[in-house]
Amino acid sequence: MSKELDQVVRQQLARLLLPAGWAAELTKLLMRIEDASTPMNCLMAQERVEGVIQGLELARALDMATIERLYLLTANAADGRLRQLQYDDPSLG
Repeated sequence: MSKELDQVVRQQLARLLLPAGWAAELTKLLMRIEDASTPMNCLMAQERVEGVIQGLELARALDMATIERLYLLTANAADGRLRQLQYDDPSLG
């Protein structure tokens, strides 16, 4: 993940006021999306993050507004990475 994107992700997670350590773990998972070298790897990384979020949702560990923002952050990261992969290799799209 680029330093700029890593910083943006950290800032967005910091605004969510997550319990100690959660932002760091979610950042690691989101970095897997950004580091994906293929569309399939990107989608698999997205699924992993969404699975963690779903677990938090089912456990009612966070309020629904925060859960929704996490889903949106994940979707935006994956969409951006997929667009970048397609730009780098137009045959993918």
